[in-house]
Amino acid sequence: MTSIRLNIRGMATPRPRMGKHGVYNTSKYTNYKKALQIYFRSFKKYEAPKQLEIEVSFFFVTPKGYKRTKYQVPNLDVDNALKGILDAGNNILYDDDMQVVKATVTKKYADVDCIIISIKETAIKKYGDSDSVTIEIEEIVGN
Repeated sequence: MTSIRLNIRGMATPRPRMGKHGVYNTSKYTNYKKALQIYFRSFKKYEAPKQLEIEVSFFFVTPKGYKRTKYQVPNLDVDNALKGILDAGNNILYDDDMQVVKATVTKKYADVDCIIISIKETAIKKYGDSDSVTIEIEEIVGN
């Protein structure tokens, strides 16, 4: 199991921009991704075909003048934040982010900005037609 603590502020992957020379990412996001890759180079690489489970926790400093909102969580889409982490790990932490078969993402306010990442090898059980999971799904859908 690999555990990584990055003392940087998490960022969501923005939509690509269109310019007169084609599609590009913002320089802020490009620098963020490069910083992640520099951190990741000091950790062991998981070679394919190993299946991986990743847990990512984003911590953000509570903003000054913070007013309690309806959700009381940082303004960040977890799916877009995870995408940046997974893309930065390609060919550094693992051969391809397709190796990740399970991901858990959390976001919280804290005293410091940081990202904590845990990666471990896992085995996902294959389910057949007669397994209970298939039956449960059919009951939920109503077939």
